[in-house]
Amino acid sequence: MNILSFASRRLSLLCPFVACALVHGAETQRIDMTGQVKGPDGKPVANALAIIVGAGPREGNSPLCPYNYPDCGKRAMTDSEGAFHIESLDPAMDFWLAVLAPGFEPFNNSKILPEAGPVNVKLKVRDLSKVLPGGHAYGRIIGPDGQPVAGATLDIEGVQHAESTTWGCPDTDGMVATDADGQFEILGKKPFTAVYAVVNAHGLARRWARLEPGKTCLLRMNKGVTVRGRLAFNGQPLKNLKVGMDSVERECGKFFSGFRATTDADGVFEFSDIPLNTKFSVFSILDSFQKTGAGFRREFDSGSRNVDLGEIKAEPTYRLIGRVALGDGKPVPSGTRMLLDAWDILLVPLDADGRFDVTGVPAGQTSLYLSLNGYHFSTKNPSLDSNHRGLIGRVSGDIPDLNILLEPGSPTNYEDIDHLSYEEQKKRKDEPLRGIP
Repeated sequence: MNILSFASRRLSLLCPFVACALVHGAETQRIDMTGQVKGPDGKPVANALAIIVGAGPREGNSPLCPYNYPDCGKRAMTDSEGAFHIESLDPAMDFWLAVLAPGFEPFNNSKILPEAGPVNVKLKVRDLSKVLPGGHAYGRIIGPDGQPVAGATLDIEGVQHAESTTWGCPDTDGMVATDADGQFEILGKKPFTAVYAVVNAHGLARRWARLEPGKTCLLRMNKGVTVRGRLAFNGQPLKNLKVGMDSVERECGKFFSGFRATTDADGVFEFSDIPLNTKFSVFSILDSFQKTGAGFRREFDSGSRNVDLGEIKAEPTYRLIGRVALGDGKPVPSGTRMLLDAWDILLVPLDADGRFDVTGVPAGQTSLYLSLNGYHFSTKNPSLDSNHRGLIGRVSGDIPDLNILLEPGSPTNYEDIDHLSYEEQKKRKDEPLRGIP
């Protein structure tokens, strides 16, 4: 798994293998991570990128991919003294930190406990003399004015070998950054046909790139558009709330995710540097909106000019009450949390009897994922999804009896599952979300 793959932070239904349960305690007061980055000569390295790329629970087990926890992707640039500060991390987790700086090898360190004190990072100069034939991609990034873009990052999401492409776990650097001349180098551990990367640069629109080994690639970044809107509920502005935006297209190599904004006192939100001519969905961040009783989702096309969505009227949200039961009568392990996916994701705790009670669920398609070692979703669940890894259906009102059954035994191999046809799966997505009577 690519330890730096963070662009597709949100768990998509196109990635069934990350359907998951979270097994760790309730969150308490959040903590910060600090540190200092130095070169091999002991001098501070300014403008290095420190980023959280993975996490894991300190107690218990979790089938959740380490690169899909909510804190993954949080980042900070080092100052003139090489110091960085990453804010508000979950104290129930330990973290995998990566540090990137042009001309240096990527630094990686896992199982960091932020409260243990500052993280001391010593970078090594990158040695390009050991490049494998066919395992080296390089190029230059320029802006709309033709000038080099320093400090841009390329997040490697996929690697192609002959006609086959592996997504989410490429065998390369994972992420690289451009130097002062906009130049970058990507090294593979074995030869490759191409790599696919998401390119990010401050003040410019994000883009995808396909890079082939042995060819100098010139990537031009362009200005994006600004997207504005105003949120209201029952005639009142929804202020100081988090709003998300992802592309509607979720196919690997085309998906854009992770855009976030906060409404002001008038309920106004604004996203900048958004890719042009792309269909997006803007939506409520569940844990932020949960107490308001409101939620929304709106699709639009970014086009080629700034977009004003006007006033968006949020709709009432709903309550899901139910219980997760194990077929052998055993209790659900303490600290288990279920994942609710309603475009954004929400972690739902289960009590000692496996019961849950979650509010703030918006109307529309919703999925529930849970994975426990030694158990699998029973085919008796009427809303079982095509991959047998969760439930899927539409929410249009309160659901007071959403009972879910897991049977003993290892999950069925993906290849052996009797998958629903495309038409059947689409129909099930549009049917009401139901539990076992």
